Amino acid sequence: MILSLLCLTMAKYGKPNKIRTDNEAIFNSRIFKSFLKSVNVVHQPIPKASPWCNGRIERLFGTLKSILRLYRFQNNSQFEQMLHRFVYWYNYCRPHQGIDGKIPEYVWRYGNRKKRKLLKCSKLSK
Repeated sequence: MILSLLCLTMAKYGKPNKIRTDNEAIFNSRIFKSFLKSVNVVHQPIPKASPWCNGRIERLFGTLKSILRLYRFQNNSQFEQMLHRFVYWYNYCRPHQGIDGKIPEYVWRYGNRKKRKLLKCSKLSK
């Protein structure tokens, strides 16, 4: 199941260079590791007993779970629509503490180059 979803995701969005996982048995299986090797994707398991290393994904799921508690879905279509709205809000509207209160889309688009320019400007104004 995991590998079929991973294949579909790669077909839709492209192949990542690396995949970071926790240490669940499925991610340590010979089949999973062989698959990643065959498609030339580096597997980065977090260190054992170090859940804080997955902080970004834990934050995403924590936020998603708190929002899901507010909804009652009548069908899968409603659930999918809400997930699309959530992804848009999470990536294009919600400021993230881990990137200095910026919105992920802004950081993805402008990266560190823009951040350096902003830092230089703020130093000049002092």
